[in-house]
Amino acid sequence: MNTALESLKFNNNQLTSLDVAMNTALIWLECWGNQLASIATIAALADKWHLRGVDVRNNKLDCGDWEDVKILQARLGEPVFKTVSGVTYLYSGFAYSPQKGLDPYNCETGIDNWAKYESIK
Repeated sequence: MNTALESLKFNNNQLTSLDVAMNTALIWLECWGNQLASIATIAALADKWHLRGVDVRNNKLDCGDWEDVKILQARLGEPVFKTVSGVTYLYSGFAYSPQKGLDPYNCETGIDNWAKYESIK
């Protein structure tokens, strides 16, 4: 726990869960390229924190996380990326990508799991 921590980046690891509930000063959270199966804690605390950017691309999220995705999209907006000296980074917003090969927008159409998605492709 670090209540003064403003930026946390742990990209391209094998993390399966994340508890940042006590890190109330977070502004930036980058956790892309992991094995996260839930972003519920982040979504639940989004209005209490001063978040400007969250990047959860390429994890293990599915349609069960779709409500949390919508909360973070509404709170943070679309992702804005900037490139400085050849390095691209999330400048603001919520960055989310298809997870496990499932396009998240299919969650809105009732395709709520990977098996259903695979069966109609």
